[in-house]
Formats: sequence, C-alpha cells, structure tokens
Amino acid sequence: MDNERLFLSKCRSVIDEKLGWGDSREWQSQDFENLSDRIFEETTVLLSSTTLKRIWGKVPYDSVPNLSTLNALVQFDLPGGNFSLLARLQNTYKKSNGICQQTFVTVMGTAGIIMVPLTRIGCVGEIGLMIGMNYINGKTNDLSAFGVDFTTEVQLRLESRNGMLDIYVNEKLAYRTGFKNSIGRIVGAKVKFMGTGTVNQFEFKKG
Repeated sequence: MDNERLFLSKCRSVIDEKLGWGDSREWQSQDFENLSDRIFEETTVLLSSTTLKRIWGKVPYDSVPNLSTLNALVQFDLPGGNFSLLARLQNTYKKSNGICQQTFVTVMGTAGIIMVPLTRIGCVGEIGLMIGMNYINGKTNDLSAFGVDFTTEVQLRLESRNGMLDIYVNEKLAYRTGFKNSIGRIVGAKVKFMGTGTVNQFEFKKG
C-alpha cells in the first residue's frame, strides 16, 4: 500500500508539472473536468472528475485506485508524450564467435519496451526491432539502417513527439513509426553487447 501511494504521489507530481496549471491544491471542479478530458484524449480511458478529485485528495478516499485507473495515469504521465534518448557506444568484440557484434539498447516502461538493435553491416537479417508490443523482424523488414561500422563510436538517438517515434543512427533517420500507445512510465534502460563494448554517453531528455 505504501509503495502504491508513493507511486501515486509521483504520478500526481509529474502530471502537475506537465499541465502547468499551478498549484493543484488550488484546482477547482472545472480543472478536474478539463483533466478528465485531457486524459481521455491521450489514452482513450475515461476517468471521471470525481475519481480524479479522490486521487488528488479533494475528496476523502482511504483506498488506492484500481489497476485500470493507475494504467491510465501512467499512459498520460510520460511518453507517448515527448521523450528523447541519446547514446554513444561502441562494440569492441573482435572474436569470430561474435562477428556480427550485435548490440541492443533497451528502454523499459511499465507498459512495454523499446529495443533497438545495432549490428555489423551484412548481419541485419539476424536482428529485430521491438517497439511497445510490436516486433519488427529483420528477415522480413528492411532494417539495413541499423547495420553499422563499429570500428568507431556509433551515436543512437530516439525522439518521441506528437505520436511518432524517430530513431536516428549517426544522425541519419533509420526508422520512423507511429507511436500512439505509450510504453508507460520509464523504469529502466540497458545496453547489451554480444561480447564487449563501451558506453560513452547515455542520457534521457524531456522534450
């Protein structure tokens, strides 16, 4: 229960900042009506103004919201809004059992993941791209832009904006797709090298 309340408090804080409507302790009934409309527009989930008043402590409420309510808050909370990731990395493995130098950058959310592969040029048929719950197979889709030369550092950039996800490799657009459904609140990220490698930069920026 304490963890759920802490999570709810963080959700409220992020949403307050996102909306920029001033101190939520001063919000009136119309503000909660407007928030209900905004959440529905972005998540297609309808949370009543009464439910939102309970979450923001305007109405006595001794329990925590149900799972569907929490999921709606998470979807409204963070990207699918705007987030960007910038990473600079290099796979340094040169042995024959790792000739493709496969490397995976993964962003983990409460409602899905984004997993971006990088590999040696000529090996792209062996990789796949994961966006939310959608897997794009390199055997049946053109992922050639994710084939790189790891003799030098590679820059990877992800940009989520206005329902679109753009993935850039060395500042060239490698993949673009609609990104209507959020992966939820970002809870972690990792870089996996098949072999060894270096990460020289890895940072999120709020757009």
